Amino acid sequence: MKNKNGLGPIGKSLAMLLFALFILVVLAIIFGAYYFGMIGFFEIFNVRYESIETLTWFIVIYFVISIFTELFSKGISIVVASRFKNKNTVMIGINTIIAWVVLFTLDEIMPGITIIVMTEVILALIIAVADSLLDEKVNKIKV
Repeated sequence: MKNKNGLGPIGKSLAMLLFALFILVVLAIIFGAYYFGMIGFFEIFNVRYESIETLTWFIVIYFVISIFTELFSKGISIVVASRFKNKNTVMIGINTIIAWVVLFTLDEIMPGITIIVMTEVILALIIAVADSLLDEKVNKIKV
C-alpha cells in the first residue's frame, strides 16, 4: 500500500539503505584522509612502529577518541575564546593541547609505536590548524 508521498515499504527501505550507505562512504573518506595523512606524516618524521597493524590500530583509536574530544574541545574553546580578542589563536592553542594529550596518551599506552614528543606536538598543531581552517570554511558557507 502506497502512502501520500508515493513510497511504499520497499521504497522507504531502499531510501534508508542508500542514506546509510552515503553516511558510510562519507565516514570512510574522512577516515581515509586521517589514515593516509598520518601515515605520510609518520614516514616524514621517521616515527617507529612494529607493524602496519599497530599503526592502523593507533590511527583507528585516535580517530574514535578524537570524535569525543572534538566536542569537548569546541565547548572549552568557545567559552575561553570569548574572553580574548584573537579568538582563533586561542582556539588553535586549546585544540593543539587536547590533540597532543590524546596523541601522547596513545603513544604511552600502545607498546608497538614510538613517537618523539616534539613530533607529537607538531602533529597536534597541524591537526588543530587544519581543524580551524575547516571550521572557518564551514562558517563562511553557513553565512
